[in-house]
Amino acid sequence: MRLGGRSASRGTINGRAILWPVAGLILCAAGDAASAQEWKLSTNLSQRMLYSDNLLLNRRNEVDTFGSITTPELLLERTSPTSHIALNGRFEFEEYFDHSSFDSQDQIIDLDIEKALSERSRLGLDANFTRDTTLESEDDITNRFLDDAIRFISWRATPSWTYDLTPLDQITLAGTYRQVNYQDTDEKTDYQYFGPVIEYNRRLSELSKFTT
Repeated sequence: MRLGGRSASRGTINGRAILWPVAGLILCAAGDAASAQEWKLSTNLSQRMLYSDNLLLNRRNEVDTFGSITTPELLLERTSPTSHIALNGRFEFEEYFDHSSFDSQDQIIDLDIEKALSERSRLGLDANFTRDTTLESEDDITNRFLDDAIRFISWRATPSWTYDLTPLDQITLAGTYRQVNYQDTDEKTDYQYFGPVIEYNRRLSELSKFTT
């Protein structure tokens, strides 16, 4: 069951206020096991070359170009008997030869936190920050063809509480908040979404699960 609301807005980003409860939950999860557990850092770097004969998928303005996408990525995490923290960051640098107006430097950051309160209950937080660029028309929910790169910033946070009713059944109460702000365009409208989530899961077997 999901209930929520959506509102449109123009102006500066005020979703940064959600970072305060995020920081509080990080301190809670990191507190008692900090001395016994160590952080683990994993890194990765990928390089991809591409060619597109219609970069924007636009019938009226076909852009023929070669491109390069460089993506460094890092994962910082720590697991203890009662908690888990994972911070994943991906940074995409896209360059298109002879079409520098479509170049972009995008960032995608995911935060996943889980803290056990008892044998049956636990707190969780799933958060995301995205600064990305839309180029392809299939990414445009209005189904309109695009003539330019559209850049946007998105914030999302979903705190939750999960309780195991039985070894097979669990219920989750959560709240979700999302804010999207588009940059340097009048074709899109900034919006906010917020609402509660009530979820029931029953494990039917080791490989299947029923969710409502």
